[in-house]
Amino acid sequence: MGGCAHGYVRTVVTVPAQAKPGEVAFGKGVTVSKGTKLGSTSADAVVVASASDPDGPTDRSEGDSVWRVRGGMLELCEWADDGRDDCRLATYEGFSAPPLLAFVPTIIEPGNIGRGSQLIAGGDNPAIVGDVAKHKTQSLPFSRERSIWVTAGALALVGAQPAFFCSATAEGPRCQALPLMVSSSLGVFGLRHNGDVSSVLWIHAAANVGVGLGALPADLGVYRCEGVKGAPSCKKAQVTQ
Repeated sequence: MGGCAHGYVRTVVTVPAQAKPGEVAFGKGVTVSKGTKLGSTSADAVVVASASDPDGPTDRSEGDSVWRVRGGMLELCEWADDGRDDCRLATYEGFSAPPLLAFVPTIIEPGNIGRGSQLIAGGDNPAIVGDVAKHKTQSLPFSRERSIWVTAGALALVGAQPAFFCSATAEGPRCQALPLMVSSSLGVFGLRHNGDVSSVLWIHAAANVGVGLGALPADLGVYRCEGVKGAPSCKKAQVTQ
């Protein structure tokens, strides 16, 4: 007689996101994984981004929307009677997690800037990875692209993480990887221009060659990344005296 191993990944929102018209608000939650590659894990991070369109439903927009981490997966929900699924899973481009690690997304916002905590309970020596997301979340201005930044807050890499620019496209929610790995997020804000808002993320970058457990990525300095039309671009900050 053979046996079957059972596991699950479940996300519970502990602090809901409440957005006013014209802004994006963020909420926190805990993602619990059992029977996964790392054994049992519990990740505490920002997992909800709620956007409220000040114009309401229009021919360009379905009105209010929510990015949320559910069961370790990122999805975008836009409610409308248009024949499509209200919630659709995001696709990732430009990065693949190493075979032994699980990618659980964390939303980057001004209060916690991607910080989170992960308790790894597998084996005889449980370990805590990262910082607890204990700071108060802060809202951002509404973007027509429904854009957010996401990192692997619960991915047990040493020294560097991938980061993604996520936005709503005609084909569905898509997350495009930054061309650089991120040792830390320094700040995120919305830049108003041409009647809309683009999203800007400041990072401390690291070389891709440092990916993996035990690896020490090379420091590449501070970069400013901006997401426009579904794609991020990054430029290195100039040091002046």
